[in-house]
Amino acid sequence: MKIIELEEMKKIELSILKHVHNFCELHDLKYFLAGGTLLGAVRHEGFIPWDDDIDIIMPRSDYMKFLQLSKGGIGDQLEVLSMYNSKEYMYSFAKVIDNRTELIENDISNKSIGVYIDVFPMDGLPSTIKDSDKFFKKMKIYQNIRLLIIHNYKKDSKKMPLKILSKFFLITMGYEWILKKIDRFSSKYIYEDSDFVAVSVAGYGRKERIEKKYCTELKKMRFEDDFFYVPVYYEKYLKNLYGDYMKLPPENNRVSHHRYKAFWK
Repeated sequence: MKIIELEEMKKIELSILKHVHNFCELHDLKYFLAGGTLLGAVRHEGFIPWDDDIDIIMPRSDYMKFLQLSKGGIGDQLEVLSMYNSKEYMYSFAKVIDNRTELIENDISNKSIGVYIDVFPMDGLPSTIKDSDKFFKKMKIYQNIRLLIIHNYKKDSKKMPLKILSKFFLITMGYEWILKKIDRFSSKYIYEDSDFVAVSVAGYGRKERIEKKYCTELKKMRFEDDFFYVPVYYEKYLKNLYGDYMKLPPENNRVSHHRYKAFWK
């Protein structure tokens, strides 16, 4: 199979994003660029030069509608994967993949999917910092169990006690058990009824916590050769995650943190 290099991968991911954008426009679904993708749009008008992925966020209700409406795929080549439609799926959020490609993430038990973009649900939070911190602390436990199962059940694992424990979880409960736990707990607080929201199924914990009013009003911003939705008050979101987000990191930190191999089928 032909290897997909970084720049070609970015083009595939951008194409997926355009299809998702058009799908959301057609079905009146809200989304916005998130994490390093939003930072890239603001600081570089596109991908962060050393980054290689695309993330978007949807309010929980839009996210669930998106998963339902996209059951048949998005066009001829794109497939939406989530815990709701695949028993082998190991993530607590959805991915939209190009099914003409194959991508193997070396740190996720060598499972193969396809070149993808990530789609995260945004859920409600408790109104106080104290209760939010308790919420994130419990979520961290669930996330650590998920990572234990995924990362340590490997033939080359040197941590035998963890390997045995992760094997126990796999045999007795499987991936689905912990993913359902994460999903139910993350949606405990209704997005529409909450003043504070976050991507709690994954992410940075308290840094994700933001007043909902800063994420509800959207506008379009350039990302590469097209325009996509971002929060009008994106600076609030980015400052939470990155602090001085316009400042470039040291050169030795300007590297991708993903480990994978991608191919055309």
